[in-house]
Amino acid sequence: MLSLLPPELKEARRTRSALINVAVIYLIVIALVGLAIAGLMTWGFMQQSDISDRRSQIEQLTSQRRAKNEIVTKASFVEDRLRAATTAQEKYRWEAILNEIASATPTDTVLTSTRVATTAQGASIDIAISGSTFDRRSIVLYRDKLEASDAITKATILSLSESIVDNRKVFSFSLSATYTPVKGEE
Repeated sequence: MLSLLPPELKEARRTRSALINVAVIYLIVIALVGLAIAGLMTWGFMQQSDISDRRSQIEQLTSQRRAKNEIVTKASFVEDRLRAATTAQEKYRWEAILNEIASATPTDTVLTSTRVATTAQGASIDIAISGSTFDRRSIVLYRDKLEASDAITKATILSLSESIVDNRKVFSFSLSATYTPVKGEE
């Protein structure tokens, strides 16, 4: 083909065509780099999301394990208490202990708490009793009745306080005693 265009125009056309090609290649490279960066960012986001999910699963499993460990600890505590209670139940007749405490209680005296604990040797039981009454002499009478029992010894008044309730004097007290089973009662 015969070209009637002057050589300067031909050269300008070639140069423009080369510039367009370079620009197109440059745009393609920039687009590929942009796609690569977008792909890496998406991959990083997915990895971060996966790590967060795994951390939450680990935290959930850890809390479940803690809950199970707490239950096991509580169960072993209850088991130990049951074993101790069974041993104490087998060793002492609790009805006899409570009957001794109840039969010595004066009619105008209200017991608010009674705690028992076996001594280190296990041969006797320490008793702590708290209560209240309207008459101070009832407290001394109660201690004396406990001492008069064959099985209860060392009845001691630990504290005595006076207060006014509904315009009446009320005496609150606490005392301690030791219960030792009488032969044949064990």
